[in-house]
Amino acid sequence: MVAVPGRSIAKVATSPATTVARGPHSTADLMTYGCFVYGPTTMCRVETLRSIGGYDESLRIEDYSLALKLTHEGMRVVAMPDVLTLYRRHGNNWTAGSIDADLWAIGQRYRGAPEYAAFYRRNFPLAFWYLVKEGRKRDAWRLLRDEPICWTWSNLGRGLMRMLIPYGVVRSYRALRGKASA
Repeated sequence: MVAVPGRSIAKVATSPATTVARGPHSTADLMTYGCFVYGPTTMCRVETLRSIGGYDESLRIEDYSLALKLTHEGMRVVAMPDVLTLYRRHGNNWTAGSIDADLWAIGQRYRGAPEYAAFYRRNFPLAFWYLVKEGRKRDAWRLLRDEPICWTWSNLGRGLMRMLIPYGVVRSYRALRGKASA
């Protein structure tokens, strides 16, 4: 449930939790569909939490990290269909900012897992494009070389085109096209 300013609290489909089947889930489910195990609703024995090293407090999305740790260690994570807590979104929530750095840190821990490619595609579909767009071509090439995923035209094509065609040419073309239509 999400509270929208000026409106009453109501159920809003805001996450994959509404589309993922209830019941036990694996590391593959969590890496493919994202986090649908939310911190305030997680229950586990203290001994279990201690045995896996507890929450990683260096991350803002420690609930996702915890759920992945549990499943990676072979423990069961079960999603229930019940609403157990309310979350109010507003401009000062931590969710208002980017969590990419936290997702990157989590992904690096599971880089060798077979599910890593699905995790990367879900969380960083335009990473190559953004690096090229920002002029960080060397980092973009490094990403292509180092990330163990299957690249497709949809997450690679625009970046390659922008990398091969100097942006000044694109800008000139757009300027000419704009004058021709006027």
